[in-house]
Amino acid sequence: MQLTSSMARRALGIACLALCAAGALALARGVGRFSAGSAALDPVGVWSVIDYTATDPATGAVTRPFGRQLLGSAIYTRGGHLSVLVAGSERAGEPGGAAARKGSSAAAGSVTARAALRAQWLDSMYAYTGTYTLAGDALTVHIESAWQPSWVGTTKTRTLSLQGGVLTVSTPPMVSPADGRTYISITRFRRAE
Repeated sequence: MQLTSSMARRALGIACLALCAAGALALARGVGRFSAGSAALDPVGVWSVIDYTATDPATGAVTRPFGRQLLGSAIYTRGGHLSVLVAGSERAGEPGGAAARKGSSAAAGSVTARAALRAQWLDSMYAYTGTYTLAGDALTVHIESAWQPSWVGTTKTRTLSLQGGVLTVSTPPMVSPADGRTYISITRFRRAE
């Protein structure tokens, strides 16, 4: 099923809320989080996702878990806050449409289907917010909120590179919250502003 305009508006709304929250926190705290020597690799700004891959470190097999058409952004503030949302653009719509959302009797028989679909939605995205520090190309993220509750309150490390206007964010080998397999996640973003 194709992305509807209401789904796109909903995703954009979530991203805007995250941006507002990150911006408000950055203004309130006003503390820079860059380490000496990190000015050459400055991720501050708004970045639109252009690619997301998962590489099996044992075999080298590369997959695109969310497909080739993606939605989302990464927002890094000068004050050391970030917000990231990446999702596949071809996520299925809700069974029963508006009737299911309003709890009509037609939706009663689709509770299991709705729960399965919502689980699929979580498996076709990732999102988190928090604070970050940058030392050289090493990004340390202190996660305050995430689509996976087990990530809240944890620290994640990433490696950044910036080449030709593309910001690449790579993880060390990690266990996927969606399927339990180990992979290296590589997400690429192009500067939006």
